[in-house]
Amino acid sequence: MGDKDDLINPDQNKDGDQLVDLTQLWPTARPVTGLDSDLVIPPKPPVVQNDGDIKRDGGFYVVDDKGQHIATDKDGNPLPVIDPGTGEIVDPPMPTITEFKANVAEIFDFENTILKATNQAIDDFEKFKNERLENETWIFFAKNKEGTIPYYHSGLGGNQSDQDNTALPEGTYADVIDPDPAKTTDLIQTQNALMQAIGGAIERVGQYAGKLNDAAQLYAGADRAAWID
Repeated sequence: MGDKDDLINPDQNKDGDQLVDLTQLWPTARPVTGLDSDLVIPPKPPVVQNDGDIKRDGGFYVVDDKGQHIATDKDGNPLPVIDPGTGEIVDPPMPTITEFKANVAEIFDFENTILKATNQAIDDFEKFKNERLENETWIFFAKNKEGTIPYYHSGLGGNQSDQDNTALPEGTYADVIDPDPAKTTDLIQTQNALMQAIGGAIERVGQYAGKLNDAAQLYAGADRAAWID
């Protein structure tokens, strides 16, 4: 799943409305290698902007999480901070880092637990969706599908709707006809929206599993980088 869990090959109801179709590409958690090439959602390069100030290596900068402009080179690498009074490079203060531990194996197991649950959720979703598509043309106004299927009425009485033994008009038509097609269409569209919401929730869980995998990859990558060959 993850970022590849798109709404692909969507089914359509009788009105052509697309319904969510989920495809889980990973039955189990992906191997954790610590390599950037195995990240589900690769890191985005910094968005480098330019204010035209040639005094600062062409005026390039990026905007941090707090909205501050950080001077960079054209590739987005931060420039040294210069003391305007002395012209010397000012060392930035060292960040306060709290010790922590990351257990990649636990993240891997948690991802497997999620993917097992989403596999079942997708199976249940597909069964419900298929049942909806099969029954949506009659379920809102008839007791069964057979009553909505046109057949030949002889006009001599005795048809399944001739409870008072009075002959119905001769012709080919269904015993039960939708009394309010506009209302039925509204009900179908409401159910479609519900299906989209359910499918979207499952998709988000898949994306979360992808981000978990990326977290494990990043921790493993940091561990690899800490070793000196």
